[in-house]
Amino acid sequence: MQSPSDQLEVYWFLGGQPSRAIKSLLAMGEIEHVDKVVDYAAKAHREEWYSKLTDGHPTLPYLKINEEFGISESASQLRYIATAYAEKLPAGIYPTELQQRITVDKWLDWSISYFRPTIHLYIDLTKAKDDADEHYNEKRTAALTSCEDAVNKLDAYLKRAGTDFITGDQVTIADIHIFHEATSQLMFDAPCAKEDAQKRPHLTAWRQRMIAIPAIGAINEKFTAILPFVIKWLTS
Repeated sequence: MQSPSDQLEVYWFLGGQPSRAIKSLLAMGEIEHVDKVVDYAAKAHREEWYSKLTDGHPTLPYLKINEEFGISESASQLRYIATAYAEKLPAGIYPTELQQRITVDKWLDWSISYFRPTIHLYIDLTKAKDDADEHYNEKRTAALTSCEDAVNKLDAYLKRAGTDFITGDQVTIADIHIFHEATSQLMFDAPCAKEDAQKRPHLTAWRQRMIAIPAIGAINEKFTAILPFVIKWLTS
């Protein structure tokens, strides 16, 4: 449990999906912390000071809990915050009942191991176009197909579940992580990111419910505002 003497520090940047997930959860609980914005574009996360801070993990965000303890991986960070600050957060954000908690963990693992890599493959190929690669268009088409498949699977699951959120009618840290990963598709106007109420009505409705949560909607709005600059930076 976080002790009152510990000052939580959050190293992050707005353009990062995991960073936005962490900031959303902190905002939901109005959890006090010190913002440490890292200049990702300048590759500050690869500098020696950051490597020493994170024990060699050049990823964002990073939670510095105290002088002896910090957390690098976003899924672990969400679990930590939801557990250490449970009294400040909405009930059920990370259930205490074992089966319900494991279900949330399963979806967090799905987001990290499947959803994020799948949608990022299309983005990575788009921002690193290689005209010399004779198979580039083939690879990009295959990546787009995989991206479409990922969001369609999520829509189909939400239809079967018949619930407001992924694991039930209460938003959880799994929803938060997956929601912000899904917004990354918008960075290159990927066809699989289109808000299509007819093609993916359940996914569209879930996204709108997520945006309606003030803490999540607020940071999503800030990200949308800088999106043109992010796209320009990534494609320059």
